[in-house]
This record gives sequence, structure tokens and C-alpha cells, in this order.
Amino acid sequence: MNQDNQSSRQISAELAGRLIRAVRSEQVANDFVDEHVTAFLGINRTDGRCIDIIDQRGRMTAGRLAAESGLTTGAVTALVDRLEVAGYLRRVRDTADRRRIFIETTELLQSITERLFHNIGPMFEGMMEQLTAEQVEAIVYFLEGGAYVNQQRARLLQDHLPPATATVEDRLAIAAEYDRAARALAPSVTEQLRDRSFPVDFCGDDES
Repeated sequence: MNQDNQSSRQISAELAGRLIRAVRSEQVANDFVDEHVTAFLGINRTDGRCIDIIDQRGRMTAGRLAAESGLTTGAVTALVDRLEVAGYLRRVRDTADRRRIFIETTELLQSITERLFHNIGPMFEGMMEQLTAEQVEAIVYFLEGGAYVNQQRARLLQDHLPPATATVEDRLAIAAEYDRAARALAPSVTEQLRDRSFPVDFCGDDES
């Protein structure tokens, strides 16, 4: 048995519970910030999520934005139209292939978000000073792995969405189907996390 497995099995139920509660608290706080940022920009949460995807990944086609956001291509077109009018996104033609159009953030949006987010660094300085490089690596692994798990859960949930007319009993039955599918998926995801073979860029480099 390697040292990593020994260490993981030595984590007490109390510490594991604290970790889960801390993650959930951080997610709630993040969600609260996102809610206020989108209100500041005068946009909705879906708009904000798509802007965040482009900000993280860089310019991309409408097809890739649809794949990464889970929206239909029609919904992405309407969203980009709306955010282009707002001055936050723009469409640019590929210089190598004029038929290909990319979506990117504008300098105006970048200037606004820089002022909203770049002050977070100094706030974290006190905490970062207490961490070793190895501890930061462990945190990065945990967050990237957690993001991958949630990506898989989101895709699975998307395949099990109840119709709008579903009753609460119908939703319970579909939730049970989702639970069975998630448990069937768990071993392969666990193995990917264990050997660190999971992708970090979940949608790959496809720019279609």
C-alpha cells in the first residue's frame, strides 16, 4: 500500500465532514459573489456563466461555447447578440479562415472585471503565506478533480431532466434512475481521480 493511500484512509470522518462543509460554504459564497457581479453588469446568470467560460478559455466559436455551457446553438446566438449590444462580447473573423467566427470578450468588459476581481489576490496573501508548494499542489488536484466530478454529474443530470409536467413523484422516480446511473459511473471516475488521468480541459481543443 503506498503512502498516499495510507494517508487518505487516515482522514477521520470528522475531518472529511469539515472538508465537505467547507467546500459547500465556499460554493455558496462564490454563488453569492457571482449573483452580485451579474447584477453589477446588468446581465443574467447564464450570461455571466458564458462570459466566465470565454474569460477562462479564451476566444471560441459559438459551437464550442454551446458545448461548454450546455446551451443550444440557438440560445448561444441569442446570448451573444444580447451581450454584443451590451458591449461585453464581440464576434471576430478568423484571419486564416474568414468563414470561421470567434467570440471574445471586449476590452471594456476586461477593464470592468479587472477592477471587480483583481483585488482578490491581496486578500488571499495571508493564507497563501502559510501554505507550502506541496499543499498548494494538493489543493489544485482536489479542485480540478472536484470540477471534473461535477462536470460528469452535470452531464448525467442533463440526460435525466424530468419534463416540465412531471409530478414530484415522477421526479423522485427519475432521481432514482439518476442515482443508479451515477453509481454505475462512479468506479471509472474514481479510477481516473486515483491515477490522475482525468482531463482538466473537459471539452478539449475542438473549435467547431
